[in-house]
Amino acid sequence: NRNRLLDVSLMGGVGGATAGALISFGSAPFELVKVRRQLEYAIAESKGIKLVKPPTTGQAVRDIVRGSGYRGLYIGFPLHLLRDTAGTSLYFLEYDGMRYLMGRLPSGEQGPTPPWLPLPASIVPFFCGSFSGVTSWALIYPLDVCVTSVAYPIGPSDNSTALKQRYRHVHWLAKRREASQRHSTASSEVSM
Repeated sequence: NRNRLLDVSLMGGVGGATAGALISFGSAPFELVKVRRQLEYAIAESKGIKLVKPPTTGQAVRDIVRGSGYRGLYIGFPLHLLRDTAGTSLYFLEYDGMRYLMGRLPSGEQGPTPPWLPLPASIVPFFCGSFSGVTSWALIYPLDVCVTSVAYPIGPSDNSTALKQRYRHVHWLAKRREASQRHSTASSEVSM
């Protein structure tokens, strides 16, 4: 039933948006510090400093608070909130809609899969989660680049070379994260 699919998908999307928005308040400072640590050498280089040993996580937090106060931990927060809200909304909208299409019963149990995609019932959650994760990440990736560029500047914002370097570095981090996720997925498949 098309209306039921729409209801299930929209409820998943609303739940995902709510979760993404709430999580953003706690995750924004952690992500700021994480990415800042990943960019320490580029930040130091832009300030003309040669790092022998990068600061610890605690020192990075103190540096942010010293320079911008506690509000500094939320630099770029509006974009972070938008990215996390949209990303989790899109993920759960797709996931719940796909699970419904793949035979999920109102009780939450997996029913028979449709004849057009006969998968074993035990693989359906993995399939739906993988598809939803990849597509939501691909659609949110440009916003993720903007969040990183705004919240974690490493040089003069009017310098096009710095912007290109920032984009390349963010792209490299995303590729590294993607490779790590593929590796962990492959490892879990081997252990099954």
